[in-house]
Amino acid sequence: MKRGISIVKLSLLISVVIVFTTMSFAINYGEDITKLPGYYEGLSEFTNIPIEQLKELVKEHGELTNYMGIDIDIDLLKQGGLSARSDSSGGGGSGKKMTEAQFNSLKSYADEGDMLVTKDSKTWFVNHGHAAIISDCPSNGDKYIVQAIGPDVRSKREKVDSWAKYYKVRIYHRNSASLSQRRSAGSYAKYNLVNKKYSAFPSVGSSSMNCATLIYKAYKSVGIKLKTSKFFFTTTMYPNDIVGDGRNGIEIKINWGGGNHSW
Repeated sequence: MKRGISIVKLSLLISVVIVFTTMSFAINYGEDITKLPGYYEGLSEFTNIPIEQLKELVKEHGELTNYMGIDIDIDLLKQGGLSARSDSSGGGGSGKKMTEAQFNSLKSYADEGDMLVTKDSKTWFVNHGHAAIISDCPSNGDKYIVQAIGPDVRSKREKVDSWAKYYKVRIYHRNSASLSQRRSAGSYAKYNLVNKKYSAFPSVGSSSMNCATLIYKAYKSVGIKLKTSKFFFTTTMYPNDIVGDGRNGIEIKINWGGGNHSW
């Protein structure tokens, strides 16, 4: 009888642990950041979700940036209003960029199918980062990427030189991918993922894409599925999914210390 009670208790304990560890908890910022000026405006511009709809989502889920799995710059948000809008062009809003020597090092490491990730791209106070895939490396020494940049801009192929404006950058590769698969993924992006409509949180199966789901599609074409995240009821992908995936190896870090899989 006592043994039976112990088994029941153990089962209940395991159930509680499972529920506890799968719950989503908001980060304790010490205040309700949803009441700070610019919170809804910034999220609306980033997600393309109307402000009134975001307010309803907050009522249902609580503070949204933690739920979305994205980082925010609290100090920038506290500046309030339009001043909370950060330059998403590079340097993390700080104006910094890597040195010429650092960029040349990055360029020399980059190979077809490699995944570039920067921590420096922000929209308003949202630190979402940015990612791109090396699509091809012509014999003349140039190297090209395919990337989905942001709202109202279709995905495009361009020289990797456009990444010289960033400060914190890493290059990742898929450990399990053969050289042939990596090159095929890059080639697929070049020929099939250019001129596509942008969406901040697209389903990995939709025709629109963000910077990370573009890379997901490229690797899916060669039979490799990258790490994804949930955005409410949508399976999508963010740059920090690339960083956090232990199945990805790192080629080089520039001005971005810490663990290889830590954002």
